Amino acid sequence: MRLTGAGVVAYAVQDNEIFILLGRERETPGWRQGSHKWSAFSGKVEGHESALQGAAREFTEEACACVPVGNLQTPTRAEDVEAVLRLHARPVEQSMQSRGERLVYFTYILRVDYMPYERIFARTREQLMQLDSVFRAFYRAKKLAESVPRFFFPGFAVSSRITVVRFHVTETSVELLMHEDGCDGEPLKATYVVDAETARLLTSLEAMWQTVLDFIRDRSGDEIFVHPAVNVVTSGKEVVNAYVNKAYLEKCEIGWWRLTDLLRCQTQRDGSGANESEFRRLFLDNVGVIARHITQIEQQRDAGAASWTLAGQAEDAHT
Repeated sequence: MRLTGAGVVAYAVQDNEIFILLGRERETPGWRQGSHKWSAFSGKVEGHESALQGAAREFTEEACACVPVGNLQTPTRAEDVEAVLRLHARPVEQSMQSRGERLVYFTYILRVDYMPYERIFARTREQLMQLDSVFRAFYRAKKLAESVPRFFFPGFAVSSRITVVRFHVTETSVELLMHEDGCDGEPLKATYVVDAETARLLTSLEAMWQTVLDFIRDRSGDEIFVHPAVNVVTSGKEVVNAYVNKAYLEKCEIGWWRLTDLLRCQTQRDGSGANESEFRRLFLDNVGVIARHITQIEQQRDAGAASWTLAGQAEDAHT
């Protein structure tokens, strides 16, 4: 048996109708099966993950940590989502045979509150994109500066204990400041003579890195900096790396879809308000299975509520 992937189907009940929360992939030229399609929150499970862990991570990333499950607050963390799925989600196993091997995929179906998550998602994603733009400007320029030695840049590990934290450029040299783990004193220093072209490139890169540092300093109190997609790495008291995890930017929007519309689209393949071409085919092919399980979950919820009501009435009669 080989675990190929896992995901989460989040649904809600509003005005006696069932809605499913879906995410739309960002436009990515060159995808063999096309992009910019709607689907549930799912993907491949990494080698060290269980199905539950992979589903929780994919849901957290693709929903941009904007959809609270259980009693969680946003932004959510994958490990917390995993705990909620373990207790409250219905796992659905699907399998197929391929070249003599059994391939298994898990979907965890979970009821959530019906809220305008699409607004929270859009605002959060816009903020993450702004951070990503600031951070990437430096790293794109750094990548293009192929003639500049990598050990000049913040974050370079000189040894297991010593890390470059800053660099300062003059017309003919570059001074490196380095932090040694466990030492709170003055940073270590090293100076290297460079040619005019390297000095020119480094001068530009130094200004761009300072822009990153100033941005982090001025905005570090913003809520977006506690989002799990944002990574600011330090050595000592100095920032040496800053990036946004691209997995959280995979979806460009999320939204609620009526289950009845999805089922109609699956069975009739017509213009029912939901165009078949808008959806990832694997998701659309499984809408019927998802609907059956959601129906069963809701029937069990109703039966449970009825039993509690009867028990309460019996207790009242005794008293």
